[in-house]
Amino acid sequence: MPEVSVIIPFYARVDWLKEAVDSVLLQNFKDYEIIVVNDGSPENMTEFLAQYSNKIKYIKKENGGPSTARNAGIEIATGKYIAFLDSDDRWLPKKLKTQLEYMKKNDVIWSYCGYRTFGGGESVEYKMTDSDIPIVHRYNTPYIATPCVMIERQYLVDCPNVRFNPDLRYGQDSYFWLMINADNPILAIPDVLVEVRIRGGNASKRARVQIQARSNVWKCRKDNKKQLIDKYNISILFKLASELCVIGDKVISVFEKKYSPETVEKVSKVLFVVPWALFKIDRKINCKYV
Repeated sequence: MPEVSVIIPFYARVDWLKEAVDSVLLQNFKDYEIIVVNDGSPENMTEFLAQYSNKIKYIKKENGGPSTARNAGIEIATGKYIAFLDSDDRWLPKKLKTQLEYMKKNDVIWSYCGYRTFGGGESVEYKMTDSDIPIVHRYNTPYIATPCVMIERQYLVDCPNVRFNPDLRYGQDSYFWLMINADNPILAIPDVLVEVRIRGGNASKRARVQIQARSNVWKCRKDNKKQLIDKYNISILFKLASELCVIGDKVISVFEKKYSPETVEKVSKVLFVVPWALFKIDRKINCKYV
């Protein structure tokens, strides 16, 4: 059994996938397996497989989105820990070793680290800013980049219903973190160990996607109120911002039937101004990750 199973879902840009895999192979910690889940990509993988087939586990499935791809990787993982890496992102060489050391020292089942952006102009770092000491805390508003997360596999084996939700096109990762964090506070590691690629089509940069993702997660939380609302100390600001996203999502859905994507995005930006401000204030007050 390897210590860590690295799960990489893939659909497009095999050249970026190579960078992601190489960033794992360059780790200064070597006890891992790499699982690449091809989510029905139309790209030619012949050259990639010729180069990497003896270094990875590779499975191909019908296209179902990143949630189904990550879930498929979870099911075949054999490591004590599972770490997620998106196919367009990269890890710094000390990522696995550093994160494992922090987790074992603090006796936690999951953690996340800081990251920096690349590929979109000036690099920006997102990390713990008030202290260089890692903290264990409960997240209500999970601003966590997926490639920063590591979790004990046994927890997911014991909780087969805790998976990425394939019914959510956006917000599936946030909902996954919330389900885990309801009973398991997370370790926030101050070190920047991940590079997240910024590109023009990044979903996280679009107001329409932001509204839909936050609306989806909030509706799921209300459906599972006992676990995902009652166990959290949710602020009035966060509740109000989330409800505004639900309303905004309904309004935008009407616009999408009549107007172009460009017009829809403009309307989304207007509708997201107030929720964005409320989320930002709530995040500053209640979250230590900025």
